[in-house]
Amino acid sequence: MMHTLYPIALILHVLSATVWVGGVVFFAAVAVPVSRRLPPELRRRVVTQLGQQFRPVGWTALAILVVTGVFFMWRWGARPHNVADLSFFATPHTRLLGMKMIAVGLMLVLSGIHDWMVG
Repeated sequence: MMHTLYPIALILHVLSATVWVGGVVFFAAVAVPVSRRLPPELRRRVVTQLGQQFRPVGWTALAILVVTGVFFMWRWGARPHNVADLSFFATPHTRLLGMKMIAVGLMLVLSGIHDWMVG
């Protein structure tokens, strides 16, 4: 069972990262620059509607990233006790994973603030 789940989780993880990063790049490189050529009221409506349309896609991708990331950590030996006492992060590989988890947590907080408070 675990041998079947790993490649599925890996594919879902990579595709979800691609969808989320692709959406962010699309907004930054395409939607916002094009919208600057529009009248202010139309620009606001277009960017708002694009953001609202992408929000469920983006948050679904982020949720899949978190679930598959937890699966990978579990597979690599992470358990509540060794994550809580930080012993899981004793090796260079898992220390790097810990830094990634901090970055992902920060990104989730900032995305949430942007989507539900600011944007």
